[in-house]
Amino acid sequence: MREMEITDQEIAHRKRFLEFQDEDIARLLEVNKLAQEYAEPVIEAFYNHLLAFEETREFFRDPGILARVKDMQRKYFLRLTQGYYDTVYVEDRLRIGEVHERIGLPIKS
Repeated sequence: MREMEITDQEIAHRKRFLEFQDEDIARLLEVNKLAQEYAEPVIEAFYNHLLAFEETREFFRDPGILARVKDMQRKYFLRLTQGYYDTVYVEDRLRIGEVHERIGLPIKS
């Protein structure tokens, strides 16, 4: 974050730019229970879709990696509705982006 000059002030600025307000956080919190209920089937459907294509299937040849990635995706999915969109949240998003870049995961197919 330091390298990208993302500070608490920058995060606040980006939230203002996106008009992301307390009301939005409240709405996301309202769907948290629903997200918890549907996280598993949503993640399974998502990865079934990804695994239908050779170019994405190659990233998940190891069943252990696939299980770990599904777990991280589930946590990410649930994190979206937990109400905390702060420095820790941004650091986590940047870390995931860095991994995607390092393994050569294409942005689009």
